[in-house]
Amino acid sequence: MSHDPDMPEENSFCTACGARIPPGTQFCPYCGADTKGEAQHPAGKKASDGLDTVRVLILLYGVVAAGFGALAILSGLALSEQMIQDLIDQMKDVNPDAASILEGLDVASMKMSLFIEGGAILASGICALASSLLVKRKEKGSLAMILCVAASVLSIALFPLCIITVPVGLYMAYRVHQARDSFIM
Repeated sequence: MSHDPDMPEENSFCTACGARIPPGTQFCPYCGADTKGEAQHPAGKKASDGLDTVRVLILLYGVVAAGFGALAILSGLALSEQMIQDLIDQMKDVNPDAASILEGLDVASMKMSLFIEGGAILASGICALASSLLVKRKEKGSLAMILCVAASVLSIALFPLCIITVPVGLYMAYRVHQARDSFIM
């Protein structure tokens, strides 16, 4: 039986799709890729392939968070005494308790709340977008992970959604950390 010296006898895997390939095979029987390149174990490939999904999820969160953060800030800029009074009048019929709470708040407090929460959500989105870009380029893996963690922590401003965003964001950071060997620098 002839044996290709570039292809180890055991644990030969396609570098394109990660499928196990028989020793001495020139082309992968699953995807057709040339197997003369260096065979790679699927675990290393899996970490790299999973980055595409991680990048898309981070990007999606970043776009949504940046949009909500910007909307909250713009809402704070547009908020007026008349708008609050109109809201209170409408809520008196639907939810009198909520209307009485709103009556006790002043415009400055509501604006400040929107600016702080909107700013934190916008910053979270920007961190996620920057992390997604670094993951796409496979550059600066440590920075991509740190930005992902920052986006997760800042997503606390999305209460009560932070019950989902924080753990998912931290898991995305962990996935970036797992694939650190595939990054430049």
